[in-house]
Amino acid sequence: MSNRTVNLSRRSFLGTTGVLILGTTLRPAHSTSVTQPFNPNLFLTVHSDNRVEIISHRSEMGQGIRTAIAQIVADELDADWDQVSVGQALGDVRYGDQNTDGSKSIRTNLDRLRQAGASARYMLLQAAAREWDASVNGLTTEAGYVYDRTKTRRLSYGELSGKAAELDVPGKVPLKSRDDFKYIGKSVPHVDASLIAQGQGRYGADVKLPGMAIAVMQRAPSLGQRVANVNVPDEVKEDPRFIGIETIEPTPGAPLFFPVGGVAVIASDTYAAMSFSEQLDIDWSSAPTQEFDSDVFETQLREMVSQPSNVVHSTGDVDGVFETSSNIVEGVYETAFLSHAPMEPPVALAHVDGDSVNVWAPVQDPQATQAQIAGWLKVEAATVNVHVTLLGGAFGRKSKPDFVLEAVELARRLKRPVRVQWSRENDIQYDYFHAASAQMYKASLGEDGKPTAWLQRTAFPSIGTTFAPSAKAPADWELDMGFTRTPFMFENQRFEADGLKAGVRIGWLRSVCNIFHAFGANVFVDELAHKAGEDPIDYRLALWQKTGNVTVPGI
Repeated sequence: MSNRTVNLSRRSFLGTTGVLILGTTLRPAHSTSVTQPFNPNLFLTVHSDNRVEIISHRSEMGQGIRTAIAQIVADELDADWDQVSVGQALGDVRYGDQNTDGSKSIRTNLDRLRQAGASARYMLLQAAAREWDASVNGLTTEAGYVYDRTKTRRLSYGELSGKAAELDVPGKVPLKSRDDFKYIGKSVPHVDASLIAQGQGRYGADVKLPGMAIAVMQRAPSLGQRVANVNVPDEVKEDPRFIGIETIEPTPGAPLFFPVGGVAVIASDTYAAMSFSEQLDIDWSSAPTQEFDSDVFETQLREMVSQPSNVVHSTGDVDGVFETSSNIVEGVYETAFLSHAPMEPPVALAHVDGDSVNVWAPVQDPQATQAQIAGWLKVEAATVNVHVTLLGGAFGRKSKPDFVLEAVELARRLKRPVRVQWSRENDIQYDYFHAASAQMYKASLGEDGKPTAWLQRTAFPSIGTTFAPSAKAPADWELDMGFTRTPFMFENQRFEADGLKAGVRIGWLRSVCNIFHAFGANVFVDELAHKAGEDPIDYRLALWQKTGNVTVPGI
């Protein structure tokens, strides 16, 4: 099987000839020649030499999505797996949602991808039926060929692609029975594994353009700080590898996905840019966030959950039960700020050439990145091409394209391709951190060791603070993640929540608020089980509703 990575630009896409291209429901532009690509949909290309190219509209970050998408389409197509290659889609609204997050790429795309393969197969059957003056119902497909009923005649998909391209795209066609799956749910090699193992996988730092420069940023120590003065040593200025420096101002207001701001050192190679950046002497303006201290912040969170706060759910008489109970268990659980720390630090290459913008970057959501770039440059989104490379890990970090905007801004100014390269230190210090939190749980226990009253409090900086200067309290959807949406339900129960604005950017990380809410709730239940002298699993099962529909408190 070919496992090359292909990025299809709009120009190269439209320049393809002699192919059958299919996806879900999209219609092609008017064409006056059958030699033009047949383009009703987006996910599938059948070439005249029998190669089948399947387009992944989601980002590959080690989870195997490019392989899974190819398996789905190829299965319904009845393609020969050894003839399948995978191309990578640009950011394009025609694909619908391209945001690779939440482990939902297959859950939300399975049916449309199956339809893409099945529709193409049906059209190939129709083309063969016309060629043989036969009924479609009397034909079958297998491993890239259409056969007649007796299997004495066959035509390859490549031979039929031109004829199939002349046909109308059908609506929904019947899908395979799950018992007939050949690739879906089966073990196949990861389509990128061989290239990755050979060091040939194309990640963000692997893309090179003629005349490109490398930029390394010295970013502001605190959010909102500006460059007051910068001094470049003479030995740096005299080095032939040194190209120059550029100052990027921080954007006022909420951080959003804008650059932090700082000084970009531009050089002819990465090592030189990194070395030169460490030799700068920079004076920074003042900013309120300079006073931010994570140790002090965590103490404040701890204090918040030690006293009453905003009630988000209440039933029964929690306080009354506590006042009369002689068996109360209480615990406070804390988590620190967490960095995503993907193996590949952020990196982006940008080329702004007149009315055309091209970016190569490991991003989770190319459409959102495209929109951010268009807004930053004040251009139409259609002029921006976001080419998605392989992602060396992401976990939510690479859905935030601040690093891409740095490259775009520098490329615009220098009028040449510029790659911005972050170091591991940059990545840790300037992340969109998973929120620090404090959780307080308190329960009174009856004679059977089970809770008769339950109180829980949470305090953490909301992700909303990244998007709105006035944001502070946790959003309902954040509380839904393991706090208000819980299987631990009691007659006397109260939930309270509050937030505190941090001096750093807050973002989502795998499972988001479930990280600290699930941690706090489950450790507390372990403690209750220990107090009751019971196995923690048996204790949990005894607390959960056994039958019927679960009515989740606080929802």
